[in-house]
Amino acid sequence: MSDTPTPRTRFPKDRLEKVISGNSSKQPDGCWAWSRCINSRGYGLAWDGLKVVLAHRLSYEVFNSDPGNLFVCHRCDVPHCVNPEHLFLGTNGDNSQDAYNKNRNPNAKIAQDKIASLIEAIDSGESTSKIAARFGVTPAAVWYWNNKRNEHGI
Repeated sequence: MSDTPTPRTRFPKDRLEKVISGNSSKQPDGCWAWSRCINSRGYGLAWDGLKVVLAHRLSYEVFNSDPGNLFVCHRCDVPHCVNPEHLFLGTNGDNSQDAYNKNRNPNAKIAQDKIASLIEAIDSGESTSKIAARFGVTPAAVWYWNNKRNEHGI
């Protein structure tokens, strides 16, 4: 690996690789779950040496190439996943088409009587992707309920 910084960062590439692999945990479904700061939409945030960036974009840049103005999309639909094999480049239109093709509705609601079952699935260690598919919501919705359950008294 090169010790030279990537085009838009101060940190050398090998250091950024360690940041990504050292701050994520490998999941049974192949996702690398970002374990540091997560924004309100479920995306990981990382410091690249210059500024705070989306962790999955940084991962794509470090392990593949600079995404430029393109979107870094998730094949797995898990916003905090930083596994470069789960990421691909696309336009806004490509990202929207991907969501449509996967029947992903980011505004899907979970019925009140299903929330307890969803929390049980989370606590059992079932993967976010499988839970989302079972309940017909996005992985971000599962993440939301896992992180907001104390606020909601669950």
